[in-house]
Amino acid sequence: GHNIMEPIAQGKPVFFGPFMQDFQDAVDLVVSAGAGVQVGSPDELADRLLEYPLGSPAYAQACRAAERLAQTQQGAAKRQAEMVLRVMKGQR
Repeated sequence: GHNIMEPIAQGKPVFFGPFMQDFQDAVDLVVSAGAGVQVGSPDELADRLLEYPLGSPAYAQACRAAERLAQTQQGAAKRQAEMVLRVMKGQR
């Protein structure tokens, strides 16, 4: 798999294949937000891409969903680093 959050951070929907086991949390976030589509084959990818032509209402809606999701994820790395520091301080 690849980092599907990179296009999301740019406010763009993402299409990705079935082998995303290492990123299941991100997959769940993206799909449930309507900011991306997981496909199982090249043919399904082609079919799904046709549902989102540039400038279409479906594409615009997916872009808005990606933007909203990106906003909810801003600062996640900072929050994780702060949590690690708190845990480390507690162990010393």
